[in-house]
Amino acid sequence: MDTYRLQWPDQRRIRANCLFVWCSESRVRERTKAFSKLQLMLSVFLCFFLLFQSSATSQIKQVRRVLIFYEAGAYKPMPNLVDQGIRAAFDNSAYRIEFYREFMETAQFPDPADQNQFREFYVRKYQNLRLDVIVTGGPAPLQFMLKNHQTYFRGVPVIYCLPNRLPGRLNVSDSAFTGIEADVAPAATLEAALRLQPDTRHVVVVSGTTPFDRQQEAAVKDQLKTYENRFDTSYLTGLTMPALLERRNRVRWWLLPRTPRCSA
Repeated sequence: MDTYRLQWPDQRRIRANCLFVWCSESRVRERTKAFSKLQLMLSVFLCFFLLFQSSATSQIKQVRRVLIFYEAGAYKPMPNLVDQGIRAAFDNSAYRIEFYREFMETAQFPDPADQNQFREFYVRKYQNLRLDVIVTGGPAPLQFMLKNHQTYFRGVPVIYCLPNRLPGRLNVSDSAFTGIEADVAPAATLEAALRLQPDTRHVVVVSGTTPFDRQQEAAVKDQLKTYENRFDTSYLTGLTMPALLERRNRVRWWLLPRTPRCSA
């Protein structure tokens, strides 16, 4: 009897220890299963996330940046027409195109000091932006690029558009430049006028006073040299509309407009 009483506490401790061990092992198994399930869920989520990211990345277009310099202001019809054509050309592009537009407005701000400030601002604004192509519309933007391309925009292709040919031969030796030149064709215009009015004796060319106007007037004079002995040719520069109309009333002559923006 005494022996049983001495063993009973030991048996209870052993039983308690066995129960504790069994409970601890059961909890470990449960937690291991829960962790395995969590790990599986995270793996599945990660796979779906990577697949979604891969699909989204394949749908995002790479960016290409186009900088356009215009001679005239945004309120003039020519820049808007050219801009529409450029944007339409990129409608089906494989890239997402970012357009940057600047307007030099040489007719409104002809002072060379003002134009130099504009150009210095353009250089600071864009020299650190990664550009893919530069488009110039007009002689002033082209001259700006010819002067600064190697220094600030090296390696960026330049496409120029000259609506009116510059006097003399355009000297663009940089292989990064390509473009087109148009011509006002004053000689062809005069020939068409002579077919309608063969008795014409006086020819008048109207132009403005901006640097662009003076360049174009020089080009017109160069092309009309062959007609100097046949007609009395006058060049009216910077006249107001009343003064121009008063001159028109003095004599019967054919008015040969220099550009679409002249007063006629």
